[in-house]
Amino acid sequence: MAGVARRLHGRDGRRDRASHRAGMIRPAKTTIDVPAPASRNYVRAFARRDAAHVSDWVTDEHQLHWLAPGTPPPLSREKVLAWTRRSGRAFVLCDGRDRTPSAYGEVHAMRNPPRSVWLGHVIVSPCHRRRGLGRCFMTELLRYGFEQMTAERAVLIVFPANRPAMQCYVQLGFVQVGHEYHRFPGSLGRERLVRLELTAEDFQYTAATPAIPAAPHRPRPPGSTRRHPAGFPQDATSKAG
Repeated sequence: MAGVARRLHGRDGRRDRASHRAGMIRPAKTTIDVPAPASRNYVRAFARRDAAHVSDWVTDEHQLHWLAPGTPPPLSREKVLAWTRRSGRAFVLCDGRDRTPSAYGEVHAMRNPPRSVWLGHVIVSPCHRRRGLGRCFMTELLRYGFEQMTAERAVLIVFPANRPAMQCYVQLGFVQVGHEYHRFPGSLGRERLVRLELTAEDFQYTAATPAIPAAPHRPRPPGSTRRHPAGFPQDATSKAG
């Protein structure tokens, strides 16, 4: 994130300059503090103990179908762990105050097209939604894919009726490149999904473009306080918000 100072702690506790350039996500046993704009949050590798949290975030079959149409309901800890066994690169966004997960997502390497990554199973905890954390988390997943996996393109598919997800992806710079038709367990027929792509070049542009401009100063009555979503500072300038 532009203008964000990070403290990266490796296994030996020393500062890793290369990791600092690589971004917010690091392999297992590495944690990253992000002072701004998500001042109380950090991203780390998924751990088995996180599976129970993730499974609790899906409250009905409709939500599960949008998130993982190939996974039969109900979602369980074991099914979340099955996702991670296929992925190998799963991450969670954690609340720095109590260290509990607030978002989950995966970054997969793709063979076709080459030098591409696919983002899947991205979900935010219900109590942390509508705070900008989804875009913050997606930005770091993309940064990991482009910088650490040296991908040139990120790909995802989404149901067109999933408007909040579509809006988030478009704000990150994804563009629609076509449609895919899939038949899922329990479906009566093939379903249409929108295919979205984002190039590394376009991501570098959007990641450097402020998404939360500084709010104009307005005098406030004495003793009043002004709230900002998710603890974001008033001068936050990162696209991740």
